[in-house]
Amino acid sequence: INKDGSKQTCFHNFPSLATEIIGLGLLKSFFPEKYPGKRRDYKYPIAVDAILGACMMVRYDIIKQIGVMDEGYFFFLEETDWCFRMKNLGLKIYHIPDVNIVHLHGESTKKKVPVQTWIEYYRSNYRFFRKNRGVFSLALIIFSKFIKLNINFILMFLVCAASCFSLKKYNQKLFTYGTLLFWHLKLCPKTMGLKNVK
Repeated sequence: INKDGSKQTCFHNFPSLATEIIGLGLLKSFFPEKYPGKRRDYKYPIAVDAILGACMMVRYDIIKQIGVMDEGYFFFLEETDWCFRMKNLGLKIYHIPDVNIVHLHGESTKKKVPVQTWIEYYRSNYRFFRKNRGVFSLALIIFSKFIKLNINFILMFLVCAASCFSLKKYNQKLFTYGTLLFWHLKLCPKTMGLKNVK
């Protein structure tokens, strides 16, 4: 839960072409059984694809069997990748709804270095697809995200221009979209992202 007691998204589906292109929010609305979310109250433990790494418990014999988290992920999706490996072995992962842990979501990065945080998320997302979904799926995801970034950048530029660039929130979004586009055009270099923040 958040500091104010509101619910946080603490479990999720594995990234797929559907979740990335259609959007998880839309899928949760139309297929709540297949794509569960925090909008519903769960009275009993439910089986899920993956849980948030902020609070998870894994049996030691399972860790010995599948190994530790992949250190190739720097900040995002390492626990998702770990859960994916568990599921591939036929193991079940459960969300326990009556256990509450306060998680200061985003405190370490988003407020301080939002652009680098987004770069790191995209990098981890692409790593997950390359490793678990194949090269064809990875190419489709990169292409679709690049198109979406172009659309968002153009729309945000129009909003900023209409407000004479006086609204800080939208200026920041424009800068973020522009930097993400630049990162893609430079072929996603490792020199950009959270590792380079001092």
